[in-house]
Amino acid sequence: VLGGGPNIVRGTQARMDSGKAFRLMVINAGLLMSVLPLPGQVRLLVSVLVLGAFTAFLPLLFWAVLYAVRTKRVSGKSPLDRTPKQPL
Repeated sequence: VLGGGPNIVRGTQARMDSGKAFRLMVINAGLLMSVLPLPGQVRLLVSVLVLGAFTAFLPLLFWAVLYAVRTKRVSGKSPLDRTPKQPL
């Protein structure tokens, strides 16, 4: 979505994928545990852990966007420099 060429895309994907396996494991285990007959306090703890895994995505997203913008700025590929296509 951010674009900018193959190097920038690989860099943003690497930043977005950090901790991916742990986040997926926590989310899937938490969702599985939510359907089991567990005490209320355990269910609350699991829900908080799942929510934390989901919200961990937001700083990673900010970090990836910041990387893409800075890299585009350094390489001279600003999205504001594009000229609109002329109609045929």
